[in-house]
Amino acid sequence: SLEISHHKKILRFAGEEFKKDKVIDLIWNDNKVPLWINISVISIQNNRTTIELLMSRRLRAETDLNHVAEKFPPFHPVMPSID
Repeated sequence: SLEISHHKKILRFAGEEFKKDKVIDLIWNDNKVPLWINISVISIQNNRTTIELLMSRRLRAETDLNHVAEKFPPFHPVMPSID
């Protein structure tokens, strides 16, 4: 299926660092995106922020996401606590 092949494609790049354009290219597949993405900030240094994306394997078209976004937002930012 499309979702399984897309998942395998993304796993080949696990642990690597990319700029935003490459990330978009990896998660966008046949006009579909992951159903949800959790975003964790890993580090912040000068003008560079490193984030980690934990994504659903399920892919959906934008029209499929919009009707549930009110209840279940597709992006969930996870921020470290700052003391």
